[in-house]
Amino acid sequence: MPTPDQTIANRAHQQALDLAWSLASSDLPKATYINTIAGRDYDTLSPRQNIDLPITPLLEPKRRLGLYFEQLWQLLISHQFNQTIIAANRQITHAGTTLGALDLLSYCNQQNTYFHYELAVKFYLEAKLSDAETKWIGPNSRDRLDLKLDRLLHHQLPLAIDPRARVQIDQWLVNQAMPSLDSATLEQKLVMKGWLFQHYRASRGLETSALVNQHCCHGRWLHYREMRHWLDQLEQLDSHWLLLPRLYWLSPASCPIELAKNLSSAELGNYSQLYLETPILLNTHELSKLMGAQSKQQNAQALLVAEVKLSANFWLEQRRFMWVNDYWPESSTGVARPSFNK
Repeated sequence: MPTPDQTIANRAHQQALDLAWSLASSDLPKATYINTIAGRDYDTLSPRQNIDLPITPLLEPKRRLGLYFEQLWQLLISHQFNQTIIAANRQITHAGTTLGALDLLSYCNQQNTYFHYELAVKFYLEAKLSDAETKWIGPNSRDRLDLKLDRLLHHQLPLAIDPRARVQIDQWLVNQAMPSLDSATLEQKLVMKGWLFQHYRASRGLETSALVNQHCCHGRWLHYREMRHWLDQLEQLDSHWLLLPRLYWLSPASCPIELAKNLSSAELGNYSQLYLETPILLNTHELSKLMGAQSKQQNAQALLVAEVKLSANFWLEQRRFMWVNDYWPESSTGVARPSFNK
């Protein structure tokens, strides 16, 4: 077990990796696609590999991955870009009706500019629904990339310039003694990060998609029932794997050896009852046993596993796989989401 000092150091290490990934990784959708729909320049932040932040943890991560991603961007905006955060994840209401929420509103004094950020981190799997149709669908099959992008562009981003919302935003600024929107510039930015997964037997790359950015982070996916065939395709059966908790899904795994946890056979057979907080180290045999147990469960949750190699006391990710229940994507339930219930 890691010591308290090691736990703090490990959290700082993971946070630094996630901050750099949140800024420098490529967005999921193609910029040209966004330009076509939005009718405006796709003005994303310039990627920078070096994040100038303290080495100690600056936040206690939220358990929901989307909220953790928003926390990371709040740090980037306030520390890296010297902007003042006006509102984060704030509801907009009008006449008793909720219009939506602004993910992030900030102000840059040097530029006298307000920035409205809509933030999303998503994980989508490529599904061939017919010979002519390909969809990018989440582990929860009610979530689709094209629908999410459409909502971000046509509902979330326009919210900040909606006259009904402006009344409430103006009041926020008055309460914080900030300049009015009319006296400053307003810029809007869509930040949509994440990972895309193609089926493990798919041979083509992301460049064939009209929607997604071929340079975004990507891996492979498979159903639990495909475990045996997948094993037959592996070049090495002595590989090591990390079963990644939800809050380790962002940046490629770089796990200190003292942090990786080992589970007994009994614990592996009852994974669905576990509350996973740290990565679990598995050999190929243990991985096969775990996935075999998952395949027997009709409502098995999605699992993310990284193949890793040991380097300088760290398990470093080589590639990653998303495993989903055997009914995906036909199932419309939300059981594919990792559970946070103890």
